[in-house]
Amino acid sequence: MRKFKKVLLPLALLLVTALIATGCSKAGSNDLMAEVKAAEWPESADTMSQEFNRSVSKFSWEIFENSIGEKGNVLVSPTSVYLALSMTLNGAQEDTLEGMKDALKLENMTIQDFNESCRNWILRLRQHTDRTKLFVANSIWFREGYGISEDFLQNNADYFDAGARSLDFNDTDSVKVINDWVKEHTMETIDSIVDEIHRDTIMYLINAVYFKSDWDEKFLSDDTIEQNFNSPEGIVVVDFLNRTGEISYLARESFEGVVLPYENNRYGYFAFMPNNQTDLRDFVRGMDSMDLSQMIDSVEKKAVRLSMPKFEMAYENSLVDELSIMGMETAFSGNADFSNMNASGISELFINDVRHKTFCKVNEEGTEAAAVTSVEMRLTSAPSEEIQITFDRPFLFGIWDNNTDTPLFIGLMENPK
Repeated sequence: MRKFKKVLLPLALLLVTALIATGCSKAGSNDLMAEVKAAEWPESADTMSQEFNRSVSKFSWEIFENSIGEKGNVLVSPTSVYLALSMTLNGAQEDTLEGMKDALKLENMTIQDFNESCRNWILRLRQHTDRTKLFVANSIWFREGYGISEDFLQNNADYFDAGARSLDFNDTDSVKVINDWVKEHTMETIDSIVDEIHRDTIMYLINAVYFKSDWDEKFLSDDTIEQNFNSPEGIVVVDFLNRTGEISYLARESFEGVVLPYENNRYGYFAFMPNNQTDLRDFVRGMDSMDLSQMIDSVEKKAVRLSMPKFEMAYENSLVDELSIMGMETAFSGNADFSNMNASGISELFINDVRHKTFCKVNEEGTEAAAVTSVEMRLTSAPSEEIQITFDRPFLFGIWDNNTDTPLFIGLMENPK
């Protein structure tokens, strides 16, 4: 089921994510990585393979396209979702593993090659300058006392720089500990990802992202003026950023748009607008990942008078439906096999939810954006210590005499009214 929280405007597709986890002390926190020595990472990343790039590109567009729904603002960070699921994939087996590989668009890659590609990608994402900040983080949180596979922890340490901690999930402070980590690693732009911890929840695999960069050429605040924006609900008046000059621009029969570079030209903000005869969602559904890439590659410097909304938005979505469509149905069912997460190789976990939150602010200075993705693992069966019974149909009843081992009364109840 999808759920949305929105505070303002347009489509954005943010591709940024995953780094290093820090510790927390409350609620019985225990650093499970204390005995795990992560492999040393290379100083620079190898060139990313075409196959891995194709996987990321296809996944990115498909998770976005499946998230757009019928109305409202949308903002997803495919990279955040991809890396959170990639950590989880290292605990999967059999059909569950194959379904996750289908969803992540992995065709001819071994798990080893895939993990190394993720590590190289993270290394490339880490590069930033004084005016472009990119902080990414991975963490794993376990219920205290659960038997975790050391190989699972080792792989996530080696390839995802993920820290792992056990918490007393029965302690309400655990929610705050996890959310404080999220808040810290998104520079307080996203303050939570966990509302409460269910009694069957065993683990959270969480990815956090924070991105902030100045425009290569800033907008002047004096040029910001109120203008009309034609929303599906009617005209709304908002502040528009304005600039005139050479801008990377693309126009085709069905759309036009721009790409604005940030200060180091590594990242760019893109905006493409269909013509008046084309519905935005129909426009998106008629595209694929290659179309978007080609559109961005095809822009040319033109003399442009640009006017675009200044906005701030927040978005939230459960991605269970979207990822099920993409091939991960088994991972969300009682037939899931995540036995590689368990020290004894027991298959008893399934993915209950993949929760995704994003934030984006576009103003005169540049863009600030953040994303968090949480994969919640639960037990496939309820704990044995609690039994529930409801007498909501006819039953036998009576009063027993323990001294004589005979019933004082005995009867059938068919209608208590």
